[in-house]
Amino acid sequence: VREGDAGGDVWVLLSGSCDVDVGGDRVATLGPGHLFGEIAALTGGTRTASVATVETCELLRLTPDALASAMARSTSLMNHLLVTLAARSRTMTTREDAVRSEHRELARLEEAMLPNPGVFAGSPRFRHEVYWRPLTYASGDFCDIVSLGDDRYLAALGDVLGHGAPTSLTIGTTRGQMRELADQGVSPSGILPRLDRHLFRHGPPGMHVTLVLALIDGATSTATIATAGHPPPIRCRGGSTSVIDVAPGPLLGYGLSLEDYPSVTVDLVEGDSLLFYTDGIAEVRIATPDDDDAMLGDEGVLRLFEDACATADGSVMDALVTRISMLQNMRPSDDDMAMLLLRVAG
Repeated sequence: VREGDAGGDVWVLLSGSCDVDVGGDRVATLGPGHLFGEIAALTGGTRTASVATVETCELLRLTPDALASAMARSTSLMNHLLVTLAARSRTMTTREDAVRSEHRELARLEEAMLPNPGVFAGSPRFRHEVYWRPLTYASGDFCDIVSLGDDRYLAALGDVLGHGAPTSLTIGTTRGQMRELADQGVSPSGILPRLDRHLFRHGPPGMHVTLVLALIDGATSTATIATAGHPPPIRCRGGSTSVIDVAPGPLLGYGLSLEDYPSVTVDLVEGDSLLFYTDGIAEVRIATPDDDDAMLGDEGVLRLFEDACATADGSVMDALVTRISMLQNMRPSDDDMAMLLLRVAG
């Protein structure tokens, strides 16, 4: 009996044993007296599991009609089937509870890797805000801020291509190596090619990452920015927004033999805000007069950020998220979403 095949006959195991697999994972071993195939037979759907003999077995084969007729004649068979279904349901519920628990733990671990709320506690100039919303239980989007001492920080926002659990290992690999290189004093333009080679050699196969880095220096009031296939940040100054003009390098994880990625150094003045965002923000679906399923786009993010900076009474990030949510108007997201906002105080 193969998972996914059309439902058909019901089988009662009279002797021997069988293994039950779901999604390629062994979930149970059946012995004499067990039956299987009843869910697909009763509902008319597809098989929910694969069953294979472990040893020589003797089985009773019942068509759906024969099963229905036998249950009509025998209350003991009916009771046996109900007990079997109840036990099967309990097993599935227990297994699903364990999976949900693991999903929650994974989400907590990813959330714990977001920037520490107190990372700028010792800085007289810099503040930050974060928005992070996974599409499922875990996110391919991540951000980080590394304190390098002497009012210097490395800010990072990245996006692993994909969703859910497979992206988590890549996030951990990327984040750990990035922090190690930052602690060694490597510049953003030098970190990216090293990360590219590290992910190619040691990361999960076929996983690629977009990443933007900004080295924030309080002593010189500058930000040195480099990006690997990621949207460049937006700066808001004096109520006007502009995209930081930095050429993007290739995505990470291909193992290219680059020594440096393009970078640009911009000045930071009191009142400046830098917004980093993932493509899940630009791809928010909105309704327009011409298109009921248009996307916000990079230009839309630019306009909303300018409006949020100009009108927010408190948190600029909260104001920006509110505006995005109003435009989205309950339309489901297709991607993880993350934003990192850096603010320059007096």
